[in-house]
Amino acid sequence: ACHRTGEILLEMMKHLFEAWDEIEERLRGRYLMLFLDYDGTLTPIVEFPHLAKLSSSHKRALTALTLSENIRLAIVSGRSLNELKEIIGIPGIIYVGNHGLEQEGPDTSHIHPGGQYVKGDRDYVTLQVKIEELLGEAA
Repeated sequence: ACHRTGEILLEMMKHLFEAWDEIEERLRGRYLMLFLDYDGTLTPIVEFPHLAKLSSSHKRALTALTLSENIRLAIVSGRSLNELKEIIGIPGIIYVGNHGLEQEGPDTSHIHPGGQYVKGDRDYVTLQVKIEELLGEAA
């Protein structure tokens, strides 16, 4: 029964950009902090991450959102901060890479000390080694 309820909820849910006209009026005059994920939200899930491309219509919509005085936009990803900024390339967005370890945007910039070891999935082993070193020191 629980699985079927989840299926029904998914059928009822709409993609943000598909429902924008419906919710725009409700948001008018309010401040909104909008957090979006790149892979699987702004782009479809694909077999190879380098093939996940932001459509031109989504790029226009994101650009329009950044121009609103009442909306602050953050895009969160497991990708590196530099890769995320490069593939989206829209000023005015808060980019959050490496699952939050790296952040950069208007009036904000932060790299967690552990972020220096994570440059994307290809360096997962390096991060794992550093974690093991830290755990070994704590023992």
